[in-house]
Amino acid sequence: MLPETAYVKLMWALAHGKNREEVEHLMLTNIVGEISERTRTDVFL
Repeated sequence: MLPETAYVKLMWALAHGKNREEVEHLMLTNIVGEISERTRTDVFL
């Protein structure tokens, strides 16, 4: 996840989560495809 995406998602999670555990769960949940595996660098060679 890009830092900018994580920042916006954290703001959203803090607004919607009722406690720390729920915010953590929201941050680790792939809601709209914002979390993806890293692209390998050798793929582009």
